[in-house]
Amino acid sequence: MRRTLEPLKPLDATELTLDAGMDTDNFDFILEGVPTLEANQEPANYMLNYHAASDTFDKVDFKELKHNAAIAAVTTFALADGEQGIGPRQSRAQIEELLNRTGLDKEMKDAGFWPLWEKSERGREP
Repeated sequence: MRRTLEPLKPLDATELTLDAGMDTDNFDFILEGVPTLEANQEPANYMLNYHAASDTFDKVDFKELKHNAAIAAVTTFALADGEQGIGPRQSRAQIEELLNRTGLDKEMKDAGFWPLWEKSERGREP
């Protein structure tokens, strides 16, 4: 991924993390072992307006919107043009290792999702 993200250096977006959380739209992809990318941008006023009546067009930071759109476009092009994908699909054992390493297992237990994982009702089957 570091090589794939080289074109993002001028946009100051080359930091990689192995964070994972239930609060993302890619949570179920993670549980299925599908490699994902997640943007860890500055939240600004995001949480103040998240799913709220105050989430209106006048809150858009157009400078950040353009910057993040450029990052998404360059990343998409780099991945599409690259020789390899993000990575292979992970096995259930690899997924569970990721869950433990990132603390996502605790988050899932606290939210009541862990039994669904244990019974293979949610996530990749063994």
